[in-house]
Amino acid sequence: MTLDGKTRQQVWTGTWTADTHMALDLGSSSILWTTKGSGLQSLSLLKNRTYTLNKTWSDGIIAAHEPYLATVHSGALLLWDRRTPEPFAVSKEPYVRKMIILAENQQVSDPELEEAAADGPPPALPVALPLLCTPSSVRCRNGEGCVSQEYLCDGKPDCQDGSDEGACSRFCNRPGVFQCLNRNQCIEEKYHCDGAQQCSDGSDELGCWKPTEDCSLRCDNKTRCIPKRWLCDGNADCSDERDEQGCVHAECSAPEFRCQNGQCISNSLRCDGNQDCVDHSDGTAVLGPGHCGARWGR
Repeated sequence: MTLDGKTRQQVWTGTWTADTHMALDLGSSSILWTTKGSGLQSLSLLKNRTYTLNKTWSDGIIAAHEPYLATVHSGALLLWDRRTPEPFAVSKEPYVRKMIILAENQQVSDPELEEAAADGPPPALPVALPLLCTPSSVRCRNGEGCVSQEYLCDGKPDCQDGSDEGACSRFCNRPGVFQCLNRNQCIEEKYHCDGAQQCSDGSDELGCWKPTEDCSLRCDNKTRCIPKRWLCDGNADCSDERDEQGCVHAECSAPEFRCQNGQCISNSLRCDGNQDCVDHSDGTAVLGPGHCGARWGR
């Protein structure tokens, strides 16, 4: 609702628990709250959508203004950048319980002026100052609002004049950004082929490779496909040895034989004429006839 208590609008329904901490973020036009076990949540008033900003967030929140958050913990006032999990400013303030952030360019009606306007000609209005936006926001072309950069060229107009969805071809032509085929929307590259559709036309999930048994890893500039059974088998199949990186081999027990690829098999299967190790390291070709001859009592 507006500051005079009018124009009320319901934007979200849910159950608030006793430990819920909530703050209004004027910088991003959103409401932030946190409860035990739910992390840090955000409701965009522009899009009427809820986002999870940090799943592991456990501090109470008393004030917010994008990109900053203020919390109180053990007699200290902490200032956070919500994009990082660590506070960058700490001040000992044992008596602080509440905080209010005063934003610029918030206009409040004056009752005396309203009465004067009803009795006679309206008074001259003061010259409006240009709207100032936060460093993480962009001013709409008509100067009547600010939009967070994360909402630019997302396929949904947030400015009244739609200017946040204009000139997207130039805005999207940057490193680390994927432009949708509709040319009117772009997303961060990390969301390209992540299994969840972000582009309204679904182009961010078109032609995306998905691992299979016969092609579990692509390497050598996506020119070579490595089957799952070749991963961590002790033999490098990729030129950069990616198929042998990050392998965790379990320790074999005393009555077991350890294959060269880290696999464990029973000692009774070693040199039995069958290749029980995936890398065939339990056979004569690898261990040698003398070794297996001793196993067979020759």
